[in-house]
Amino acid sequence: MAHFNCLLTIAVLSFVSTSDAFCNNPFHEVGSACLLVNSKDKMNWTQARDYCKSLSYSIDPTDLAVVTNCQDLNPIWQYLLLDHVLDEYWLGGYDIEQEGVWHWVSSKLVNMGVPFWPANIPDGGPNENCLMLTAAGFFDDADCSEEKHVICSPHSQSPSERQGSARPPTTRHT
Repeated sequence: MAHFNCLLTIAVLSFVSTSDAFCNNPFHEVGSACLLVNSKDKMNWTQARDYCKSLSYSIDPTDLAVVTNCQDLNPIWQYLLLDHVLDEYWLGGYDIEQEGVWHWVSSKLVNMGVPFWPANIPDGGPNENCLMLTAAGFFDDADCSEEKHVICSPHSQSPSERQGSARPPTTRHT
């Protein structure tokens, strides 16, 4: 039912146009976020994160996109549906440091369960530690070495958040 509510919101949002009035080039305003969607290239999660960071400007560091609520997820999925390749996209979530504990690159916890994740997902265990957005509009865990499209966003963070958002380690700590 919760995913249905998200889809209903998508239908309503299809009548709302986006504008880029609040986003610096090359980002586009999508819902309340400024995003850059790269639906031409595919890369692994680390390459995707490096790609996003290379887009940083002035005081706003850029990283893989963080999606913390349904009101942000719906316009992103609609934007992909209408303006880009409907495929799998890397987002800035991972559980590399502790299996089953998902964090965003901003250090905040990832919301679990519906409407973000379908039932019984994440299910990849220690082999799938990076978060992607599926073509169906859900989160899923994937092997970080897989190549997918990428969604980037500027992250306005406090200085303590900037220091705490270092690249996840490539090996698991026990």
